[in-house]
Amino acid sequence: MDSIWQQHKSFILKILAGLGVCLVCWIVGASLSGPGLSDLESTIRTRRAAISSGLVPDPRDTEALTDATEKLRNRILFTAQHIGETRKGEDLRRGIIESLLRRFGSDSQAIRDRYLNMARQNPVACIIDLAGKAREYLVTRAGQNSVLLVEDVGYDKLSMDAGQFDRYLITLELIVTVAETAVECRVREIKDVLIGSPPGGRFEGEDVFVREYPISVKLRGSSAALIAFLERLNDPGRMIVLTRLGSVTHDQQDRDPDMLIADFDLSALRIDPDAGIQE
Repeated sequence: MDSIWQQHKSFILKILAGLGVCLVCWIVGASLSGPGLSDLESTIRTRRAAISSGLVPDPRDTEALTDATEKLRNRILFTAQHIGETRKGEDLRRGIIESLLRRFGSDSQAIRDRYLNMARQNPVACIIDLAGKAREYLVTRAGQNSVLLVEDVGYDKLSMDAGQFDRYLITLELIVTVAETAVECRVREIKDVLIGSPPGGRFEGEDVFVREYPISVKLRGSSAALIAFLERLNDPGRMIVLTRLGSVTHDQQDRDPDMLIADFDLSALRIDPDAGIQE
C-alpha cells in the first residue's frame, strides 16, 4: 500500500479532489430530499448555532459522514490498484465501439467488424455514424420512459478531426452513459448537455498521466431521481467522476415542491501508466 501511495500520490490526490465533490453532493442531496429548501436553511441555522455553542454533533450525522468518507476512500484505493489496466489505442477503440453497439442493439460480428474497419480507415465517418446511432438510441430510450430530452445532446459539437478520434469516442460514450443513466433513474428532463475542455486543454498526444474528458449536464427531476443518478454513476468500474455540483434550485414552473433543476460537471478518466506523473 505504501508503494502505491508513493508512486501514484499525485494521481490519488487528484482523484480525491474530484471525488470529494461527490461527498458534498451526497450531503446536499440528502438535505434536499426533505420537504424543501426552507427546511434546509433552517437546519443549517440550527447546526451553526449548535457549533457555536460547542454542542456535540449528532452521532447519526458523524456516522453517516464517516460511512460516506469510507466509500470514497475505497473507491480511491480501487482506482489506484487498477492503474495500468486502462485501455488505450486499438484496444480502447474496440472496447468503446463494441460497448456502444451492444447498447444500440447492433452487436453482430459483421457490424462490429465494419465499424472497427471504419475506425481504422475513416475515423471521421465512424464517429459521425456512431453519433447518429447514439441520437436514435437516446431518443427512443427517453420516449419509452417519458423523459424529455434536449434535441442537441452535445455530440454534434465534436469537431471532426481524425487526430482526436479517441477523444471523440470517449466523450460520446460518456454522453451516452450519462443520458442513459438519467433516463434509468427517471428524471423528468435532460435539459442540456455540453462538451467541456479538460484542465489545461490537454487531450491526446501529450505526456499526461490522467486525462479528463468533461461534459456538463443539466437535469430536472425529483431529489430522489437526482440522488439515484449520482449514486448510479459513482460505480468504481465506470472511471467517471463528478467534478462539480453546480446550482440546485426548485423548478419554479412546477407545482411539485420536490421538482429540482441541477447542474453537474462530470469527467471520464483515462490513465496513461507510461506517462510521467505531474507534481
